[in-house]
Amino acid sequence: IMGVAAAAVGGSCHHPGPMTAPFPPHSIFLKTDSEMGERVRRHDWAATPLGPMESWPESLRVAAQMVLASKFPKCLVWGPQMTSIHNDAFGVILGAKLNALGRPFYEVWAEAWETIGPIAERALAGESMFLEDFPVTVRRHGYDEQAYFTFCYSPVCDGNGTVQGFMDTVVETTGKFLAQQRLQDLATSLDQQVADR
Repeated sequence: IMGVAAAAVGGSCHHPGPMTAPFPPHSIFLKTDSEMGERVRRHDWAATPLGPMESWPESLRVAAQMVLASKFPKCLVWGPQMTSIHNDAFGVILGAKLNALGRPFYEVWAEAWETIGPIAERALAGESMFLEDFPVTVRRHGYDEQAYFTFCYSPVCDGNGTVQGFMDTVVETTGKFLAQQRLQDLATSLDQQVADR
């Protein structure tokens, strides 16, 4: 696909050894000033495959904290059911999609799953996936639209080195990509006019 640069790097997670101090309770580790941080703290996680926050493994807590603290659009996708935890910046990517928090990633992006599903599966298999200006048809405002994204799916492992999910870091590049296409079309048109004359 034109305009797409992809790299897949086989990856595995390594356990650095035991932690020297216990991980703080959820009420402390999720202290952020973000709206999503507050929503994550108040969410009924017991009604999701992740279970109550108090029972989350340390690896999930660390990954969730990284997502919520980031200024880049990020979404953590965890477990076989691909439960989603995202930050404020990711809300711009979601558009009018509501209630993505705690839902399966494949449901949130159902209209694009045929395209991004295989990429997600490779990330869950342990590969780090990077794609630039990747075309995806999404439905964020009640209608299908062609959008372009540069994103990375990074596997996230537990303390035993087993992949438990992946982190989606994404930036929408639709505006930049379309502007480049317009410039390219204009250049082609000017070249044709010169050739005709």
